[in-house]
Amino acid sequence: REAAQVLTEALNQPTTNDYEYADTELIFVSPTTIVPLDSFHREAISTIYRFNYPFNTGKSVVEYEVIPSLDAVVLYTHMKAVREAMQALYPHTEVHSIDAKHLLWAYEQHRLEDHDAGGFYVFDLDGRLTICAFQHNRLHFTCTYQAENAYDRIYHILTVWKQLQWND
Repeated sequence: REAAQVLTEALNQPTTNDYEYADTELIFVSPTTIVPLDSFHREAISTIYRFNYPFNTGKSVVEYEVIPSLDAVVLYTHMKAVREAMQALYPHTEVHSIDAKHLLWAYEQHRLEDHDAGGFYVFDLDGRLTICAFQHNRLHFTCTYQAENAYDRIYHILTVWKQLQWND
């Protein structure tokens, strides 16, 4: 069955639709590309994304999410039918990329911790390891790696740490 059909059936269960939700978010996990805000052109998002991820086509739609506090735009894909199914029941549903949510959370933590020099953040989501680094309250590095086991996770974390010359 299609994902949108499964989602619609789940959302139409009495235990789900008997409650009125104040806010709803739909968060997609897909490969992302980060573009500087000053280089962003809406008409180029599909071309840029498909250049980086030519395999990620089909029923996916390329979307973008602006993160003004980071002067960045996150390009990602999602299944349009799934978004439409969710928004049919909850019209004010916000749609996000998991990577955009991670970046924003890391940036907010970085600001709260008042790091003048830098901050290093790691997110592990089912073998999908996202590493973010900030310097002087600006995004310095972010990348997501496939890391199925602890050895892969440690390798990627230490490699990024070394490449950024974080101890210098």
